[in-house]
Amino acid sequence: MGARSMVALEKRGNWRTGDPRISKDVTPSIEVGHLLFWANHLVREFSWPVVVWSKSAQRAIKFYTADADGDMTGKELKLEFCEQCEKNTPTDDSSKECSVCSGELSQPRDELLYGQVRKLCTWDHLMQDVLAAPSWDDLLQRRDELPFHLATAALGEYALLHNGRPELFDGYPDVGGSWFYRSAIVQVTAWLMMAKAREEFGLSDIASGTYHMSLKERGVDLAKWRHYVAMAIDLHRKGDRITPVRKGFYKLA
Repeated sequence: MGARSMVALEKRGNWRTGDPRISKDVTPSIEVGHLLFWANHLVREFSWPVVVWSKSAQRAIKFYTADADGDMTGKELKLEFCEQCEKNTPTDDSSKECSVCSGELSQPRDELLYGQVRKLCTWDHLMQDVLAAPSWDDLLQRRDELPFHLATAALGEYALLHNGRPELFDGYPDVGGSWFYRSAIVQVTAWLMMAKAREEFGLSDIASGTYHMSLKERGVDLAKWRHYVAMAIDLHRKGDRITPVRKGFYKLA
């Protein structure tokens, strides 16, 4: 890739490789939700935009870049024919402006180096290795081997691969709020999916069990992460998916 480099992710069967083990009942919002954590990690690591599309809707494109704080921001584009470019390009549906002509995709960027390609491959291989963990506890012990956003995606996908309750995920990856909050929602939801029927689970256990060592470097200590986890748990409580047992402890509804 040269000056017009971008990172492109195609959504096939799941966010990574099209794993056939994931139920066909899993909603598109879940699939894209996991993929967005990959995209968020990439825009923090590289200077190029990230373009995401799905196999079922290849003309609908999500275009992501990093904001001033390094977090992901984006918009939806459509693949339409550009007279000036003489080919199909990602185009703003409201302004009808071609993203190549406007400079969003054509502005000069550093060339993708071989070492960076190897880094991408290493992340993907490590993700596959972590997802092969023999148990949920083993996965939690290895989560710090992955960057924070990729660890979030791994916990979410592991739960989908090993549990038959995808309805717990329905709609939650698309909620607003900070990416820490959205990450907490995915990780808490994955924890609940792996919980046994009638098993009690505590807020503090989930918070400490999912706390990632890199969060401290980003200004999120365990107490603040516990707050995000508490909000995610409350989202499930309001959705009647869990019920309180006693203060700080819950079970599946």
